[in-house]
Amino acid sequence: MFILTFYLYLYIYIYIYKLIEKCESQNHLAECSRTKTIKRDEKLWIAADKTTNFYRVDTDLQYHLIQKSITKSYKKVPADTIHKIISKEKQIAESLNLDDRVDAFPESESFVNLKDHKPNFANNPSCRLINPAKSEIGIISQKILRRINSEVVSTTGLNQWKNTQSVIEWFNKIPNK
Repeated sequence: MFILTFYLYLYIYIYIYKLIEKCESQNHLAECSRTKTIKRDEKLWIAADKTTNFYRVDTDLQYHLIQKSITKSYKKVPADTIHKIISKEKQIAESLNLDDRVDAFPESESFVNLKDHKPNFANNPSCRLINPAKSEIGIISQKILRRINSEVVSTTGLNQWKNTQSVIEWFNKIPNK
């Protein structure tokens, strides 16, 4: 069974802390009552995707939404796969002499935001999966590929466009279309 993510707890805790802080400094009675309600509530509070709303959901629904989102995007792998990926990232960073500047791979659990702007949200809630575990090796490999790509293009003299605008400019420069 999934354990609630640390980030979700942290997000809710920061939200509650800010409400309490406002309550103490500015005496906002309405916000104080909301804070007390949130603290006493047994249901979970999940943030909305593109709005500032929060929604109360049962733990079963939250588990179902996370499970559905994860299985839609990812496949299950053995636990040692993560350790293999981390060791491979270390090797890549060391081979490029970047091991002192690259952060370690964060092992953090994912969480969801509810898509409350979607049609039929009340009957069929959908959510966005947020995966905070991102590696910096992808950025490094992207820069290496860009450098190699530019060398190949300059050596061969072939056209290779990086965006739509450059294609349109090239096409407009062609005489007698």
